[in-house]
Amino acid sequence: MTRFHTGLFTMDLVSAPRLVRGAGMVFVKVPREYPHLNSDPPPPRPGPPFPGSNENDLWQTGEIMVEASSHDAALRAFNLLLASIVIASGDDFFLPQPFEIEFLIEQGSEKKRQFSTLREGLMRACVLAARASRVRSLSYAIHKLRLSYQLANPPVVDLDPSHGGPKRFLVGSDPIEHVYGANAIALAYSVIEELGFEVRVKQDETSKMPDGCVYRKPYLS
Repeated sequence: MTRFHTGLFTMDLVSAPRLVRGAGMVFVKVPREYPHLNSDPPPPRPGPPFPGSNENDLWQTGEIMVEASSHDAALRAFNLLLASIVIASGDDFFLPQPFEIEFLIEQGSEKKRQFSTLREGLMRACVLAARASRVRSLSYAIHKLRLSYQLANPPVVDLDPSHGGPKRFLVGSDPIEHVYGANAIALAYSVIEELGFEVRVKQDETSKMPDGCVYRKPYLS
Protein backbone atom coordinates (compact mmCIF):
# COMPACT_ATOMS: atom_id res chain seq x y z
CA MET A 1 0.00 0.00 0.00
CA THR A 2 1.31 3.44 -0.96
CA ARG A 3 0.33 6.63 0.85
CA PHE A 4 -0.76 9.69 -1.15
CA HIS A 5 -1.36 13.33 -0.17
CA THR A 6 -4.89 14.66 -0.74
CA GLY A 7 -4.33 18.31 0.22
CA LEU A 8 -7.42 18.03 2.45
CA PHE A 9 -6.60 19.38 5.90
CA THR A 10 -9.16 18.88 8.64
CA MET A 11 -9.79 20.01 12.20
CA ASP A 12 -11.58 17.42 14.33
CA LEU A 13 -12.18 16.65 17.97
CA VAL A 14 -9.56 14.34 19.41
CA SER A 15 -12.32 11.75 19.75
CA ALA A 16 -12.71 11.61 15.96
CA PRO A 17 -11.15 8.59 14.22
CA ARG A 18 -7.68 9.03 12.79
CA LEU A 19 -7.81 5.97 10.54
CA VAL A 20 -10.75 4.71 8.49
CA ARG A 21 -10.60 1.58 6.33
CA GLY A 22 -12.63 1.07 3.17
CA ALA A 23 -12.55 -1.40 0.31
CA GLY A 24 -9.03 -1.16 -1.14
CA MET A 25 -8.38 2.14 0.63
CA VAL A 26 -7.42 3.59 3.98
CA PHE A 27 -7.94 7.21 5.01
CA VAL A 28 -5.30 8.31 7.51
CA LYS A 29 -5.22 11.64 9.33
CA VAL A 30 -1.58 12.69 9.70
CA PRO A 31 -1.16 15.45 12.34
CA ARG A 32 0.31 18.61 10.83
CA GLU A 33 -0.54 22.29 10.52
CA TYR A 34 -2.21 23.65 7.43
CA PRO A 35 0.60 25.27 5.39
CA HIS A 36 -1.37 28.44 4.62
CA LEU A 37 -2.34 29.43 8.16
CA ASN A 38 -0.11 32.50 7.84
CA SER A 39 -1.79 33.63 4.63
CA ASP A 40 -3.53 37.01 4.43
CA PRO A 41 -6.29 36.70 5.40
CA PRO A 42 -5.77 33.42 7.26
CA PRO A 43 -8.45 30.71 7.02
CA PRO A 44 -10.95 30.76 9.90
CA ARG A 45 -10.34 28.48 12.84
CA PRO A 46 -13.31 26.97 14.68
CA GLY A 47 -14.28 28.13 18.14
CA PRO A 48 -14.47 25.85 21.16
CA PRO A 49 -15.88 22.44 20.21
CA PHE A 50 -18.91 22.94 22.44
CA PRO A 51 -19.81 24.71 25.72
CA GLY A 52 -18.11 23.18 28.72
CA SER A 53 -15.54 21.32 26.65
CA ASN A 54 -12.15 20.58 28.17
CA GLU A 55 -8.62 20.06 26.91
CA ASN A 56 -9.44 16.49 25.97
CA ASP A 57 -11.88 17.81 23.36
CA LEU A 58 -9.46 20.18 21.61
CA TRP A 59 -9.47 20.42 17.85
CA GLN A 60 -6.60 18.58 16.18
CA THR A 61 -5.33 19.61 12.74
CA GLY A 62 -3.99 17.16 10.19
CA GLU A 63 -3.91 16.19 6.53
CA ILE A 64 -6.03 13.33 5.24
CA MET A 65 -3.88 10.91 3.29
CA VAL A 66 -4.98 7.93 1.22
CA GLU A 67 -3.34 4.53 1.35
CA ALA A 68 -4.03 2.42 -1.73
CA SER A 69 -2.41 -0.22 -3.90
CA SER A 70 -2.03 2.11 -6.90
CA HIS A 71 -2.41 5.71 -7.96
CA ASP A 72 -5.66 4.94 -9.79
CA ALA A 73 -7.11 3.31 -6.67
CA ALA A 74 -6.05 6.32 -4.58
CA LEU A 75 -7.65 8.71 -7.07
CA ARG A 76 -10.94 6.76 -6.94
CA ALA A 77 -10.84 7.00 -3.15
CA PHE A 78 -10.09 10.73 -3.35
CA ASN A 79 -13.00 11.36 -5.74
CA LEU A 80 -15.36 9.39 -3.48
CA LEU A 81 -14.12 11.37 -0.48
CA LEU A 82 -14.72 14.70 -2.25
CA ALA A 83 -18.28 13.64 -3.10
CA SER A 84 -18.80 12.49 0.49
CA ILE A 85 -17.64 15.89 1.77
CA VAL A 86 -20.28 17.57 -0.41
CA ILE A 87 -22.97 15.20 0.89
CA ALA A 88 -21.92 15.65 4.51
CA SER A 89 -21.65 19.46 4.33
CA GLY A 90 -24.46 20.19 1.88
CA ASP A 91 -22.41 22.41 -0.41
CA ASP A 92 -19.90 22.07 -3.22
CA PHE A 93 -17.99 25.31 -2.76
CA PHE A 94 -14.19 25.63 -2.73
CA LEU A 95 -13.59 21.99 -3.65
CA PRO A 96 -12.11 20.59 -6.86
CA GLN A 97 -14.65 19.68 -9.50
CA PRO A 98 -14.73 16.08 -10.76
CA PHE A 99 -11.73 15.21 -12.96
CA GLU A 100 -9.90 18.47 -12.10
CA ILE A 101 -7.34 16.59 -10.00
CA GLU A 102 -5.33 14.44 -12.39
CA PHE A 103 -2.78 13.05 -9.96
CA LEU A 104 -2.11 12.74 -6.24
CA ILE A 105 1.36 13.30 -4.83
CA GLU A 106 2.98 10.23 -3.34
CA GLN A 107 4.33 10.60 0.19
CA GLY A 108 7.98 11.62 0.11
CA SER A 109 7.76 13.25 -3.31
CA GLU A 110 8.98 16.82 -3.76
CA LYS A 111 6.32 17.62 -6.36
CA LYS A 112 3.98 20.50 -5.59
CA ARG A 113 0.41 19.68 -4.64
CA GLN A 114 -2.32 20.74 -7.06
CA PHE A 115 -4.77 21.63 -4.32
CA SER A 116 -5.13 22.20 -0.58
CA THR A 117 -7.87 23.39 1.72
CA LEU A 118 -8.66 23.47 5.42
CA ARG A 119 -12.06 22.42 6.78
CA GLU A 120 -13.45 21.01 9.98
CA GLY A 121 -14.98 17.62 10.60
CA LEU A 122 -13.76 15.90 7.42
CA MET A 123 -13.22 12.59 9.19
CA ARG A 124 -17.01 12.19 9.13
CA ALA A 125 -16.81 12.28 5.34
CA CYS A 126 -14.00 9.70 5.45
CA VAL A 127 -16.28 7.33 7.35
CA LEU A 128 -19.04 7.87 4.79
CA ALA A 129 -16.68 7.31 1.84
CA ALA A 130 -15.19 4.19 3.41
CA ARG A 131 -18.62 2.64 3.97
CA ALA A 132 -19.74 3.55 0.44
CA SER A 133 -16.61 1.97 -1.04
CA ARG A 134 -17.87 -1.43 0.12
CA VAL A 135 -21.27 -1.13 -1.61
CA ARG A 136 -21.33 -0.21 -5.30
CA SER A 137 -24.84 1.28 -5.18
CA LEU A 138 -23.82 3.59 -2.31
CA SER A 139 -20.85 4.88 -4.31
CA TYR A 140 -23.13 5.60 -7.26
CA ALA A 141 -25.64 7.29 -4.96
CA ILE A 142 -23.01 9.61 -3.48
CA HIS A 143 -21.61 10.64 -6.87
CA LYS A 144 -25.12 11.18 -8.26
CA LEU A 145 -26.14 13.36 -5.32
CA ARG A 146 -23.00 15.44 -5.65
CA LEU A 147 -23.79 16.05 -9.32
CA SER A 148 -27.37 16.95 -8.39
CA TYR A 149 -26.02 19.51 -5.90
CA GLN A 150 -23.74 20.93 -8.56
CA LEU A 151 -26.62 21.46 -10.96
CA ALA A 152 -28.92 23.18 -8.47
CA ASN A 153 -27.66 23.96 -5.00
CA PRO A 154 -28.19 27.49 -3.66
CA PRO A 155 -26.16 28.49 -0.60
CA VAL A 156 -28.00 27.73 2.63
CA VAL A 157 -27.91 31.40 3.60
CA ASP A 158 -29.98 32.22 0.51
CA LEU A 159 -32.81 30.12 1.94
CA ASP A 160 -32.91 32.28 5.07
CA PRO A 161 -36.18 34.29 5.09
CA SER A 162 -34.24 37.39 6.17
CA HIS A 163 -32.26 37.16 2.91
CA GLY A 164 -35.27 36.63 0.69
CA GLY A 165 -35.78 32.95 1.42
CA PRO A 166 -37.57 30.63 -0.99
CA LYS A 167 -39.15 33.61 -2.78
CA ARG A 168 -35.78 34.12 -4.49
CA PHE A 169 -36.16 30.77 -6.20
CA LEU A 170 -39.44 31.06 -8.06
CA VAL A 171 -39.94 29.45 -11.48
CA GLY A 172 -37.69 31.25 -13.95
CA SER A 173 -38.16 31.93 -17.64
CA ASP A 174 -34.66 30.97 -18.80
CA PRO A 175 -34.64 27.47 -20.35
CA ILE A 176 -31.26 26.73 -18.76
CA GLU A 177 -32.88 26.92 -15.32
CA HIS A 178 -35.47 24.35 -16.38
CA VAL A 179 -32.84 22.00 -17.80
CA TYR A 180 -30.53 22.19 -14.78
CA GLY A 181 -33.37 21.98 -12.27
CA ALA A 182 -35.03 19.03 -14.00
CA ASN A 183 -31.78 17.08 -14.19
CA ALA A 184 -30.96 17.87 -10.55
CA ILE A 185 -34.34 16.45 -9.53
CA ALA A 186 -33.94 13.38 -11.74
CA LEU A 187 -30.50 12.65 -10.28
CA ALA A 188 -31.73 13.15 -6.72
CA TYR A 189 -34.58 10.69 -7.32
CA SER A 190 -32.11 8.27 -8.87
CA VAL A 191 -30.24 8.38 -5.54
CA ILE A 192 -33.43 7.26 -3.80
CA GLU A 193 -33.62 4.35 -6.24
CA GLU A 194 -29.96 3.42 -5.70
CA LEU A 195 -30.67 3.22 -1.97
CA GLY A 196 -33.84 1.22 -2.53
CA PHE A 197 -36.04 3.79 -0.81
CA GLU A 198 -38.52 4.29 -3.64
CA VAL A 199 -42.07 2.96 -3.36
CA ARG A 200 -42.03 -0.65 -4.52
CA VAL A 201 -45.19 -2.39 -5.61
CA LYS A 202 -45.49 -5.97 -6.78
CA GLN A 203 -46.50 -6.71 -10.32
CA ASP A 204 -50.23 -6.05 -10.98
CA GLU A 205 -50.73 -4.57 -7.50
CA THR A 206 -51.41 -0.99 -6.50
CA SER A 207 -50.49 1.12 -3.53
CA LYS A 208 -52.91 3.76 -2.32
CA MET A 209 -51.36 6.91 -0.88
CA PRO A 210 -52.84 8.85 2.08
CA ASP A 211 -54.41 11.37 -0.30
CA GLY A 212 -56.20 8.58 -2.15
CA CYS A 213 -53.93 8.61 -5.19
CA VAL A 214 -53.08 5.21 -6.55
CA TYR A 215 -49.42 4.48 -7.24
CA ARG A 216 -48.66 1.67 -9.69
CA LYS A 217 -45.19 0.51 -10.57
CA PRO A 218 -43.62 -2.82 -11.53
CA TYR A 219 -41.71 -4.41 -8.68
CA LEU A 220 -37.96 -3.98 -8.94
CA SER A 221 -35.96 -6.76 -7.35
